[in-house]
Amino acid sequence: MGIFDHHRTWHFELASPPDACLDAFATSLTRGGPQLLASRWQVARSTGPGGQQTAVGTYEGRGGVVGLLTTMSRRSASEENAAAGSRMTFQVAPGAPGGRTRATLAMTATTRVFLFFTADARFFRSTMNRVARRLRSLDPGLSVTKA
Repeated sequence: MGIFDHHRTWHFELASPPDACLDAFATSLTRGGPQLLASRWQVARSTGPGGQQTAVGTYEGRGGVVGLLTTMSRRSASEENAAAGSRMTFQVAPGAPGGRTRATLAMTATTRVFLFFTADARFFRSTMNRVARRLRSLDPGLSVTKA
């Protein structure tokens, strides 16, 4: 995991239908066991022209133990509040060679704090990695590139 992975667009190619990929994204954001960097997300799906399917996760804040600890620090609470409303977009397109599905994952809206730091970036990277792990569980031959 790179420190700037949340700035990159992640490209996936896997042997799984688009609906299963979208479900994996939504599940990664809305469900999960206890995690050190837990976060809360709201997910909305849509279908665009040409059948491109999109799911957008809107960041609602920190969760779990870290979420409780955040309330004890004014600086942490300020960063969390600045990050609320950030969006992570996941798009899938069927039709890759061999019946595979291509998908992209990117942070499409974030807030900067202290001039150039992305607010709650560590939570975004953790979530993006959780999506990649869930997609890998659908297809162990998952191809991931970050641009």
